[in-house]
Amino acid sequence: MAYAKGLDGKVYKDNDGNKFHTTDFEHLPYELWNSTTVLSYLDWLNLNKYGKVPEKRNMQQTRAFIKRDLQTYGTAVIKEFLRRAVQNYKGNMAYPTLSYPQAFLLFKDKLMNEAIEYTVVTRASTSETDLGAIEW
Repeated sequence: MAYAKGLDGKVYKDNDGNKFHTTDFEHLPYELWNSTTVLSYLDWLNLNKYGKVPEKRNMQQTRAFIKRDLQTYGTAVIKEFLRRAVQNYKGNMAYPTLSYPQAFLLFKDKLMNEAIEYTVVTRASTSETDLGAIEW
């Protein structure tokens, strides 16, 4: 695992000098999130709801989609969108978990505007979301 790098290109450290991996979505500020962080967050959501992580297929294309979406919508909107998408997804035998491409295909039209409105209204801060407060 790689350590997250700050905007200056150096390894990111918090005020106490702690370093964080790119998979540590709980502690990384939104501006340092990348495709690995988003996939880690989606895995965490799936583990909590379905007990397993989504199958990883065509990761190069998925990472390109995530990068584009982070630049287009911003990290807070993507995070809220994925939370809502996993909550609304009803798994089945063929697709028991929700992958990133599935989320966009199934829920973009329905949930993206809600996620944008929610993020604008609440002005989500970088890392202050209480992960234990998510209702499944």
